[in-house]
Amino acid sequence: MNNFYQVYDDSSGNLWDDAYPSGGNYWSTYTGQDGNDDGIGDSPYILILVPVLDQDNYPLMNPWVPTETSVTVNGAEFPVTITTNATITRIDPTPDILNFTLSGPNGQTGYVRAIFPRDANKTALKVLINNTDPTPPFPVIKSNSTHYFVYFEFHFSNREIRIFFAIPEYLLGTLSAVASCLAAYGLLKWRPSLKRANQL
Repeated sequence: MNNFYQVYDDSSGNLWDDAYPSGGNYWSTYTGQDGNDDGIGDSPYILILVPVLDQDNYPLMNPWVPTETSVTVNGAEFPVTITTNATITRIDPTPDILNFTLSGPNGQTGYVRAIFPRDANKTALKVLINNTDPTPPFPVIKSNSTHYFVYFEFHFSNREIRIFFAIPEYLLGTLSAVASCLAAYGLLKWRPSLKRANQL
């Protein structure tokens, strides 16, 4: 990091990234933007190599330090890779939920990226930070043919993170109740207009 030459390569044809959404490498001199907030730069990083020229097509916006863990979903165990700039002080997987605690300097921005097989998602993915939904646009959820990639940011203090791989009954019940209320409200708003139309 912070070197004039970030890397030396005396050959051509090397791959500097693992395609999208897995991503490439972190470069301290990268100045590109991340318009969709997925933790990966929108433009390639051009590598000034000696003696060849190459590029990382999917440069990382932050350095990713992986922590390997696992979660059991519907009785099957799945590997999960967590990358974050925070200190992970606790990891506590429970059935269908990955719980972990993060800490870092107050007021600074933290990030988390979780990677896991597609088969680990049984209903719909949900992320809670201190039992609250992340601030939009997060979480950003992408996938390829084999894995899901979940990325979100937050302001530091101690944070309790919960990633639901199979949304529990009480959350599904709450979502259904909200949907029913919205549907009923729509019907109530619609009925008077029908009545007025019949009176014409």
